[in-house]
Amino acid sequence: MDNERGYAAARAKVRAMRALDPDAVRGVILPSGETIEGNCMTYPRLLAERIRISTMDDERFHLVNELAQFYAESAPTRAIEQNWMELASGIKDLDKRAHALLTIGGRLEACKAWAEAIQVYQAVTCIEPVDQKMWYFAHNNLGFCLNQLGRFDEGEAFCRKALKIDPTRSNAYKNTALALQGQGRFVEAAELFITGTLTRPQDGRSLNLLTELLHVHPEIREKMPAIDDEIEKCREAVEGAE
Repeated sequence: MDNERGYAAARAKVRAMRALDPDAVRGVILPSGETIEGNCMTYPRLLAERIRISTMDDERFHLVNELAQFYAESAPTRAIEQNWMELASGIKDLDKRAHALLTIGGRLEACKAWAEAIQVYQAVTCIEPVDQKMWYFAHNNLGFCLNQLGRFDEGEAFCRKALKIDPTRSNAYKNTALALQGQGRFVEAAELFITGTLTRPQDGRSLNLLTELLHVHPEIREKMPAIDDEIEKCREAVEGAE
């Protein structure tokens, strides 16, 4: 989803290892116990062929996710070009299909393919999965990607929908704040960065973004005279959660 720094670093390490040995065998164990194996040239073709003929949701789900991970790690261009909606359409269970598309969206984010990730997340919002967590992240991640393209009004709308779905999660506070910041609504952004930090102090990203925002826009203090006290409260919460 939007924890891209750690994810991207891990993926870069994997790509570097694979680049040293492009003929190394890759493999996946299917729910049935069967194994599909191949090198960097044959493996994605074998996965795609099996997806097309598979009639079992669990197997299709597993294969689509494996193919998305393989392309994101080894061939990002192919990940961007792939028609993921078509591949995932064979998963009949709608929640399982939504889960697969959310995972694919995360792979596309890692490739910084924001427009393609938006299409995938929009497909999830059309499915309307029953699972609240998936429904939350479909809107949150869609808003995050819209922000990355500078479409801050749209990003704000989707992130606020995520907040209504589950106000106990911190991601949407952060992403709504970033959308507000992009619109020049700095005081509102600061308030949501604070709320996001206190909602889940284990995630210090909102605090870091708030500190950066205040450094660039110290005039925020004129309308939020107690903001330094709020920041100190946030710091104490983050430190206490470590």
